[in-house]
Amino acid sequence: MNPFLKRCFANLFFGLLGARRCLSKSALSQMALTGLSRDDIVEVSDSIRSVAGWRRVWEQSGRESYEKAAGARTSLEESRALYRRASACFYMAQVFLDFNDPEGMKLIDGAADAFERYAKTLGDRFEAHTVSTAGHEVRVHLFHPRTGGAPPPLTIMVPSLGSSKEHIYFMVEPFFDAGVACLTVDLPGVGRTKGAMPLDSQKIFQGVIDWLNTRGDWDHERLAMMGMSLGAYWTMKTAAEDSRVKVAMGISTPAISGNHWDELPSHYWDYFARVFATPDFPSTRRVAQQLSLFDVMDKIHCPVLLFHGGRDRVSQPDAMELFYRETRHAPLTVQTYPELGHCCLEQLIDDVMPRSLTWFNERLGLPLSV
Repeated sequence: MNPFLKRCFANLFFGLLGARRCLSKSALSQMALTGLSRDDIVEVSDSIRSVAGWRRVWEQSGRESYEKAAGARTSLEESRALYRRASACFYMAQVFLDFNDPEGMKLIDGAADAFERYAKTLGDRFEAHTVSTAGHEVRVHLFHPRTGGAPPPLTIMVPSLGSSKEHIYFMVEPFFDAGVACLTVDLPGVGRTKGAMPLDSQKIFQGVIDWLNTRGDWDHERLAMMGMSLGAYWTMKTAAEDSRVKVAMGISTPAISGNHWDELPSHYWDYFARVFATPDFPSTRRVAQQLSLFDVMDKIHCPVLLFHGGRDRVSQPDAMELFYRETRHAPLTVQTYPELGHCCLEQLIDDVMPRSLTWFNERLGLPLSV
């Protein structure tokens, strides 16, 4: 839905019913990806009666958690939970703001700051770095598991369009808990990485892999990549060009060609304009139309796992069928959810991530049982 219409409808129904009663089961599932519990989401939403109130209440709740986390009498465990909650609240506060709204950008930056403070409570299991690669300075987070044995496998995880590395911790957490090292990356134009996203961003990931290979704290023969939406696009592009990627996993991998671009939901163009730094719609469209996987899928030779929603308006079913046929050389596993849309949001935690771990374990092995 157009963001303006989304705000109008939200204002109408929030005023009539209150935000809490407007939260569907699907909406709660999506919001829970932030790490907030459903009970917490319902409780905070209870007093909200407008879109402006939504932003104000969630931002205030985030500030309260942040300030309490920084308090002198707060234990390490309490600080960890509170910083993570603050990050989630700041993210929730901006969901009805336009992608380019300066206030929304401040909230996203606040969410990133709170998340990094959360991650630092993990001690030596977390590192934040800026990696120089392909002419860019990209921000990355590296999470080290405690396995106590041989160097673990590592998975590079790439967020979707409109998200940043802090927003995909729900992907990191199950792999991290299973003993897999995880690296999350913000490409240029995303999160705290400056610049415009290049159309050959797979070269950035190749440079990131070069940097990773200078380290001795992970098993270089067990490298995976996993991405969501546009992140899955870069995952497949990198796997096609770099044999160091041993398995590739994509959630709602974009399969768009021909007239599919004209059917793309309108708000995606705002996201494209922001990350590719294009000045107007015609130039944004010209850049976006250069994004295609149909010429690279037959170059992938490592095992590939794809998740897809049957009601996806971005990677539409007929385009996905062609996409599958183009994957000629890679052992391909496909999981389709007929009733779900783009990114399979309602099943990410309960089904997509557990299936991903099982599939990963069968091919590269997990250091710890799950």
